[in-house]
Amino acid sequence: MVQREVAERLEAAPGSGDYGVLSISVQLHADVRRVLTLPPGAFRPAPKVHSAVVRLTFRPPPVPIGDERQFEAMVRSMFTQRRKTLANALAA
Repeated sequence: MVQREVAERLEAAPGSGDYGVLSISVQLHADVRRVLTLPPGAFRPAPKVHSAVVRLTFRPPPVPIGDERQFEAMVRSMFTQRRKTLANALAA
């Protein structure tokens, strides 16, 4: 169970505003499916956020990745400065 906003990032599709490093990192190794969304009133005391239950079904990556650390660093650099062009973000 996570906050609804985290669940949205976990299951975000490419091109959406919520798609980013977390989406890529999790979806590389698992299929993500939101099972349930809960309002704040489902808990006592009620939090100020909505919650969601997410199912992660782990599987091997669909594409072989030689160096996962280098891949993660590349993805982080691409999404850290979203307003830059991809070439400028990867230049460092």
